[in-house]
Amino acid sequence: METTYLDWMGTNIAGYLRKSEETSDADRIQRAIEDHPHGVIVFPKGVYTIDKPIRIQNHCSLQLAKEAVFLAVAPMEYMVEWNGGMENLFHDYGMFIQGGTFDGAAMAGGVRLRNIHHFTMRDSWYKDCKVGLCVGDKADYKNYELCAYNLYMRNSVGIPDSVGVCIPSHADHYLDSIIVVDYQTGFFLKCGSTYMSKCHSWVTNVIPDMSKTIAFDLAGGGNNTLTDCYVDTSQIGVRIRASNCRMQNVFGFHNGKCYGGRNHVFLSYETDAPFYLNGGNFIGCQGCDDIFFRGEVTPNLHMQWVSCQNLRETQVLEECKKNG
Repeated sequence: METTYLDWMGTNIAGYLRKSEETSDADRIQRAIEDHPHGVIVFPKGVYTIDKPIRIQNHCSLQLAKEAVFLAVAPMEYMVEWNGGMENLFHDYGMFIQGGTFDGAAMAGGVRLRNIHHFTMRDSWYKDCKVGLCVGDKADYKNYELCAYNLYMRNSVGIPDSVGVCIPSHADHYLDSIIVVDYQTGFFLKCGSTYMSKCHSWVTNVIPDMSKTIAFDLAGGGNNTLTDCYVDTSQIGVRIRASNCRMQNVFGFHNGKCYGGRNHVFLSYETDAPFYLNGGNFIGCQGCDDIFFRGEVTPNLHMQWVSCQNLRETQVLEECKKNG
């Protein structure tokens, strides 16, 4: 039998047919996964309806074609739940979920990863999800070394309390070139030692309560770094509650002329822990009374090489110069 490209990539889901009593593709996908521990299931282009969570507990990976869509057709927390287990650290470092679209249809989340130890996510679109990508919770044994690249998250309908990337625990993640559009919170990080590069969060006017929108919520943990990131139009650009966070070469912009003209706060400093901003350009909307910095100015604030336009509360920059 001739070997095709899909055979080389892994096991083609087309080999698993839907049974007569099954009303979605969830069960046949689950069967394929359970038959291939540490394997790869390949999804050609097409729509795969999901009415219950796909649970991966055997270190299997998913490879979706560009035009493959996981579509939620019933409410659920997440369409895909990947769990590496609570045993000692495993040593399969090649596991991944790549490609395709995860369409939550405003009733489901996209993917949750739990108990990961080096895992790659890349080249996917998370559409109309309550939460696009979630990594772990406090009950997990471990969640570290997520390597996430080229993810696009966009909601076309207003979903209250939606989050693009949610990392509520553990540490040591690498996020690169992730775009989050019209999620109430773009990035929620309650983790440590996470590096973000070229990440961009912005909103238009589809969220029911635009006053709650946050681009980057650094909620806990610490030692996180944002480099070359873009803070765009959310009510709060960066909410700083974690310790020893650093921002380098960050661009902030309030596109108030297109998206409502509401007042905007670029940096909300809600701790007295060290925070470092090295290089950046922040531009408010003329006539919107935008604020550069909100919070108490302490010796733990360090800012240099920052320019501001159409903003008030910029005196913090002079205070930081005095503090050295």
